[in-house]
Amino acid sequence: MQDKPFEELFCICAQLVTKTWKEMRASVEDFDKVFDVVREQIRRALDIMPENFAKFHEKLNALTYSEITTLRAQERSSREEDELQVMLM
Repeated sequence: MQDKPFEELFCICAQLVTKTWKEMRASVEDFDKVFDVVREQIRRALDIMPENFAKFHEKLNALTYSEITTLRAQERSSREEDELQVMLM
């Protein structure tokens, strides 16, 4: 059990911002883009309903900027295929 869960969550997320910032090779102008990616990383990590901070942190580490970019492209392609199927019906 975590003694200070809010502080632990904050530290994990702060580390994620730094990691993602570096992966994106971001500059100050990219601030909003970085936080959009970080928000998505956190949402996707929470979607699996991790049972503890270790599993949450592990999932975040797997959701790199590159992985988020790949997932977005796959989802966009899938949506486009679905829309094409609807149009052809």
